[in-house]
Amino acid sequence: MKLRLQTLSPWMVIVASGLFIGATARDCVFTDPIDTEFYSTHDALSALDGCTTIVAETIELSALYDDLHLPDVRNITGSINVARRTTSWRSSGGYPILSTIDLPNLEHLGALDVRNATAMRNISMPRLKDVGSIYVQGSLSDLSLDFRSLERVPAIGVSGRLEALNFDSLRTVDNDLSIDSCGACGRWDLGREQETSIALLFPSLVSVGYLKVSGYLNSINVANLVSAGPPLDPGDSQLSTDSGARLHLTQANETLSLNLTNLAAVDKQLYIWGEVGSLKMPALKTTNATIHIDASAPLNISLPLESAESIDLRGRITGVHLPDLSTDTSITLSSIYECEEDEHSSLTNVTCHIPSTGLSKAAKIGMGVGIAAGVVLIVLAGFFCLKRSRKRKADSREIVDLPAYGTGSAVPLQPGGRPETPPPPYSAGPT
Repeated sequence: MKLRLQTLSPWMVIVASGLFIGATARDCVFTDPIDTEFYSTHDALSALDGCTTIVAETIELSALYDDLHLPDVRNITGSINVARRTTSWRSSGGYPILSTIDLPNLEHLGALDVRNATAMRNISMPRLKDVGSIYVQGSLSDLSLDFRSLERVPAIGVSGRLEALNFDSLRTVDNDLSIDSCGACGRWDLGREQETSIALLFPSLVSVGYLKVSGYLNSINVANLVSAGPPLDPGDSQLSTDSGARLHLTQANETLSLNLTNLAAVDKQLYIWGEVGSLKMPALKTTNATIHIDASAPLNISLPLESAESIDLRGRITGVHLPDLSTDTSITLSSIYECEEDEHSSLTNVTCHIPSTGLSKAAKIGMGVGIAAGVVLIVLAGFFCLKRSRKRKADSREIVDLPAYGTGSAVPLQPGGRPETPPPPYSAGPT
């Protein structure tokens, strides 16, 4: 009997666990959208806290003013919406002031749509595996996003002041992957220090319909990206407008290294602009894309590319080495430096010379300090010379008494400068 009880005990545990899960799981079904339009965090928690599955068309959080934490929710069939509301009495000037959405156990979500949420600081869904699309726009508060378990998504659009992004498991974006960290935000970029740049890391990304990146970056990692374009279903995405890749990169301190090590297919366009110090694309051999590179930092182009629709190179290009490029590919070069090309290369083998400034940065700093010190010394010298000159003029105006000839006493002078008493008469005898 004892052996039998030990054999059955695991099954008893499994059955008991199933009963416990069934007892604690709760499906919350909302058929009227008004029932999930919340005007306070208290109302949202009263309706949703304890729900493991939420069946609703939308969950409207635009009027919330406190952080929202729902640890029990695992599935949401509809979308989470946060947007500007002209009639929202809980928001400042109509803009949402909700700062945190924390759903630590959420695995499935219809969509996430956050617009003009200027106060948003944190959206955390670390276990999310399935979502229709992610759109987050307008944060002014150094936003952090955590979607570390997400592997595939139809479209992602993120823009605003970004502090950290976690998409470590993301492999496929069917349509747009658009990230703008305020390099082109314009009106959102007020008061932002350029040194607050972010690391843009997509270490697992393999395929994207359209990759668009812009902003202040201190590093970028898309080394495993194999294909950029075409979009899988652009008509089904509110974001997709193009195909291929456009990288508009701005760096405040040092130049970026762009390693597209595995990129083998690009559709329509490959546009690279900004402070890129090195570019590696060893796998890209043939493409129907137009390649446009505009370098704002010295950049040497050395690629095994064989054919492309066209190639346009501009800016601070220090050299072009495309030994395998076919003569059918049109190529133009507009470097700011003086370039020398092989007369038989058709711009595929070009060396450009950077003009020497003659002085290092340290020397320029030293010269500036020396010039400033010299100016100070000159000003001081001029001051003392002026003071001395004034003293001399004052001394020249004073009346000086001359001693009488042959005496040690002073005698008064006449107005003409002669003494009142004439000198002794001339004597030819010895003196």
